[in-house]
Amino acid sequence: MCRNPKPGVSVVAYEKQTGKILLCKRHATSSFGDMWCLPCGYIDLGETHYQAIVREVKEESGFDIALEAILNVYSNRFSGPGQTVVILFKAVIVGGAFVENNEVSEIKFIQPHEYINYQMAFEADKKILEELATNIANVRGQLNLNGSEPKWGFLC
Repeated sequence: MCRNPKPGVSVVAYEKQTGKILLCKRHATSSFGDMWCLPCGYIDLGETHYQAIVREVKEESGFDIALEAILNVYSNRFSGPGQTVVILFKAVIVGGAFVENNEVSEIKFIQPHEYINYQMAFEADKKILEELATNIANVRGQLNLNGSEPKWGFLC
């Protein structure tokens, strides 16, 4: 049996007016219940990674997004044999509204440094938000979340 990591997608989805980033609280009955994460999920058979993240954001949050860039690729390692390889996108929220569902019970819009106030489900999300908050690591370009529109460079 092949035990390769599962391909997934995640997104730094922001409000254009505030530059704040969308966080989702996973429903109590889901895996990593009552913990917070960036919108994310698996790529379904037959869909592209672009289609997957648009679908996942809509399913989890009710929001529509416009993709702007691929920021990086991360690995999430779980206890036991689980591992994912996650393509991280940057997107702006362009419509929709939150409705509680069986995956997500609550949402928040935060500045990246505020992630420390939330119990994060995934180590990769902590790393992503820390990098955005401190503008470190392999950042090419500038991050500006204090203005009306974030300006992100690629992180890879």
